[in-house]
Amino acid sequence: SSRIMTFFCRLRATMQNKERTAGRLVKHANEHMQRRINDRLALEELAQVCGCSIQYLCRIFKNETGMTPLAYFARMKIRRSIPLLAQNQSLAKIAEELGFCDQYHFSRAFKKIEHVPPGKYRKYLG
Repeated sequence: SSRIMTFFCRLRATMQNKERTAGRLVKHANEHMQRRINDRLALEELAQVCGCSIQYLCRIFKNETGMTPLAYFARMKIRRSIPLLAQNQSLAKIAEELGFCDQYHFSRAFKKIEHVPPGKYRKYLG
């Protein structure tokens, strides 16, 4: 009985430590994404900054957030674009500012995440 209790106590401590480690990894990745919001970001760079493999980063990140790191980063960029749309900045300027290849790629990413094109979204804002 005592051995079983010890086993479960150690197992619980191990699980809590993994949860804290996963939380720190996601927090660190998120902070790096915030710093690079206006740039492109490769998984290799993000994994290197976080000190882990790409596979480990993707697995932990998706377990913690429900999204892959790059999908999360794209959503961050699109959320950042909404105030710029409200300020009537051109789609080309917003795309450039947020590190998209061009207006077309920005518009596609925006529609994928918000389910409406950015021009139509802008009309809803104003």
